[in-house]
Parts: sequence; structure tokens; C-alpha cells
Amino acid sequence: SRLFPATCPGYGYYDETTPELSIAVKPKWRGQGIGFDLMTAMLKRLREAGHTTVSLSVTQNNPAVALYKKCGFEILAVQQEDFLMLLRR
Repeated sequence: SRLFPATCPGYGYYDETTPELSIAVKPKWRGQGIGFDLMTAMLKRLREAGHTTVSLSVTQNNPAVALYKKCGFEILAVQQEDFLMLLRR
């Protein structure tokens, strides 16, 4: 996860105080719960650090959209072929 300034926003930028999360799992390891475990661990660390929102961007047809929704992310905006998703706690 990273924080970006408004002058240099990231792919899934929401605001300067919201970390943007990015994870990746190699194709041969997908579908085994690894992405969920990575996401859960990172969200726990961010919560412990006091972050109340987390953002990400994902291609609309990416199967990971279901994982992100399962973790509590909501689609905030459609940006061309991508979703800007936000988790609020």
C-alpha cells in the first residue's frame, strides 16, 4: 500500500490520506485463497495503523473484483475499463 500526493496520483487514487492497495498473485497460485490471505493481512495492518479508508483500482472484468467485494470494498467510480473501489471502516 502507498500514499500518493494529489499532484502525482496513483492508479487507484482516492485522496492523500487514503492508502492505495495493490496485490498480485501469479496465475498458477490463484484460486487457492492466497489473495484473500494477503488482502486480509494488509487490511489488518492498515487498520492497526489508523487508516479508515483504503482504495484500489481493478479492471472491471477481473475475477478479483469478487474478492475485493468480499473484503468490503465498494465500487466508487467507473474509470474507462476500471473500477475505483473503496473500503470504509
